[in-house]
Amino acid sequence: MVEHFHTPREKLTVIPNGVSAHFKRITDPVILGATRHKFDLRHPLVLGVGTLEPRKNHIGLIKAFYHAQKKKNGPAMLALAGGKGWLYEETQQLVEELKLEKKVRFLGRVSDLELVTLYSLADVFAFPSFVEGFGVPPIEAMACGAPVITSNTSSLPEIVGDAAILIDPHNTGELSAAITRILQDKSLQEELRQKGYERVKQYTWPVSARKMLSIYQKLHDGVTNFAEEGNTL
Repeated sequence: MVEHFHTPREKLTVIPNGVSAHFKRITDPVILGATRHKFDLRHPLVLGVGTLEPRKNHIGLIKAFYHAQKKKNGPAMLALAGGKGWLYEETQQLVEELKLEKKVRFLGRVSDLELVTLYSLADVFAFPSFVEGFGVPPIEAMACGAPVITSNTSSLPEIVGDAAILIDPHNTGELSAAITRILQDKSLQEELRQKGYERVKQYTWPVSARKMLSIYQKLHDGVTNFAEEGNTL
């Protein structure tokens, strides 16, 4: 808005999306076990969430996983949750070319409970999207205690702050190294988890509602003062 439409910064207020209250870490072994069994998942588990389409960069994530899983203590499995978008076939073809059929799971659309459970199961959540207007999944993952890796582009750095590892989405080596780094460093996992819990407090619907109400109140007060001074709209 400032750059393209020259709107004064003082006239702008950013009100982010909120994360629904049911996104919280699940520790119940029965629920975790049921989802793990349904999708035949193994640990260490890397999770990706989003429609299978080019801008979500699942191609880059699969390539990064391919290199990371070769390393000592590397990930055992990559799970991708999300519906089929345009050119989704390229993603599945890459898995076949790299002979990763036994290590990459295409979960399709999942239920709300399954999504929360998958976030809770994830040893690493990776979201290397090229472009995002907001990008809700990293915040959802943080709310569920998953260590997050995401892109250093578009809105994502502003959203996650210092609570995630930022990577160049065009650099699969950088993404692969970040996955390996998290899996091999327990203290880093816990640090990201705790920072994520704090970060997500900024993205609740009550917080967003209060910000919106504050704006309406300021507008109302401004119109009232304008009228009291004898002006007409």
